[in-house]
Amino acid sequence: MISSKAKTILILTLLMALLPPVTEGAEAESRPTPRFGHRMVYDPVNERTLLFGGAVYENRYTFFNDLWAYDYASNTWTEIDCGPGPSGRFNFMMVYVPETHGLFLFGGFSANDRISDTWMYDIEGNVWTELDPPDSPSPRSDAAIVYDPENGVVILHDGYCRDDSHPRDVWVYDFGVGNWRQMDPDEGPLPQYGHHMVYDSRNGRVVMYGGHWSIPDLRSHGYSDGVWVYDYPTDSWTKVDEATSLPSRYWHQMAYDEVRGKMVVFSGSMGDDSKRNDTWFFDTDHLTWERQEFEEGPEARANSALAYDSAHQKIVLFGGMGSFDDPPFDDLWVLDPVEGTWEEREAAVIEPEEEQQEEETTGTGIPGFPIVSLALGVLISMVFLSMGAYRRP
Repeated sequence: MISSKAKTILILTLLMALLPPVTEGAEAESRPTPRFGHRMVYDPVNERTLLFGGAVYENRYTFFNDLWAYDYASNTWTEIDCGPGPSGRFNFMMVYVPETHGLFLFGGFSANDRISDTWMYDIEGNVWTELDPPDSPSPRSDAAIVYDPENGVVILHDGYCRDDSHPRDVWVYDFGVGNWRQMDPDEGPLPQYGHHMVYDSRNGRVVMYGGHWSIPDLRSHGYSDGVWVYDYPTDSWTKVDEATSLPSRYWHQMAYDEVRGKMVVFSGSMGDDSKRNDTWFFDTDHLTWERQEFEEGPEARANSALAYDSAHQKIVLFGGMGSFDDPPFDDLWVLDPVEGTWEEREAAVIEPEEEQQEEETTGTGIPGFPIVSLALGVLISMVFLSMGAYRRP
């Protein structure tokens, strides 16, 4: 006959076996680590900002190839396990393509120097696919890239190549033929890198703000080659006659506020180890720059990333590099262009999507209750009961 004590041991042991397993270090990687040279784009279907890649330098480079999603409404980061994809890299080029609901990625700086691979990430299918276009831009990083929805093409300009050159070229990726095509504009911006392009949806045009330009033959260089507009159908550049201008820089951060028709520029490098922390708005209708003053805001930095959250009409910033000798940032800031405020957000965190799925689909069919734990509990209970059966009352 089983004693009361043995029954109690049996019940407690079975309950312990049914408790969900403890995962050590679950919080250790539940938000992006400090980094620079990453890229962020906004996914309007799922109303979240996607972050990929980047690097950190500690006597040598560590390259990241992780993919994260930031949800402004819930203020949470989620790591996305999407299987094999691009190798770790920084200062690559990435844009969102609405027709395919995916991310288009090209090149960057990796463990194999500057590279020239082309990738697509299917957001709904959660899978990366490396494309194999017959033609391609040369290996490079730090180029400007934009998606032109009016013409359905990705446009890439210049960048930093393996031989330290800036080819001053324009390439277009045509999804209809699945290939890159080099364009041949007569004139255009100076050879440069560390610049950015956005699509001005109010005026239906591609707008570029310059970076670090150089002319090797003349042994001259400088920063911020002004504002340019590129027209794909005519393959032509037009220099914008700015009514005002902002201080020179490169490796700045840039986004486009599509509701107000304003291009936003934050921070950047001045060509040495010092960085800016100013915020500027370029009115694409009136072609004027205006500096915005804030009581508080992000520290000066370069090689960070901005993304415009159209659902909430906010601009999201993450990470970046201050002094090269200091660790990069892992802070999250949100700019409200209407209120004219920067807000630092201590984002909450949730488990990676793969861990959530495993918890729901493994075990006995009850979330978090693996059959191994249940079997172990039964075995321990039997041992205790056996001990009690051979003990005299």
